[in-house]
Parts: sequence; C-alpha cells; structure tokens
Amino acid sequence: VDATLDSFLKSILSTETTQSYEVVIQGVRPPKETPLSFLYKALAHADLFLYMIVQKVKNENLKSYVC
Repeated sequence: VDATLDSFLKSILSTETTQSYEVVIQGVRPPKETPLSFLYKALAHADLFLYMIVQKVKNENLKSYVC
C-alpha cells in the first residue's frame, strides 16, 4: 500500500486530522490523497530530494488551490 501525503502529514504532525494544514511543492498544492511515490516521481528536484512546505492554514475559507 502506497503512503499518501495525508498519512505522511499525520505521522510528522502527530495529529488525527490534517485539515488545517496544506502542503506546497514547487508551487503546487497537491491533494492530500496523492501517493508520495507519485509526488516524488513528478516533483523531485535534480538532487533527488522532494522539498515540501507544510503550513498551517489560519482560516479554512482562505485556502487557495493551484490546478
């Protein structure tokens, strides 16, 4: 079973819900159900690292998504 972005967030944040967090990878805000393996294959840098920004969203209504 492939780990998802959501399961990864739960493991590093030690929280049951990740609703109030968002992730940005190279300017893209992927859905939390996205498999980590896909994110790595599609968005890893030339140095083979996958750089992510995890940020807490202050207001759920202000979330913006890049398509």
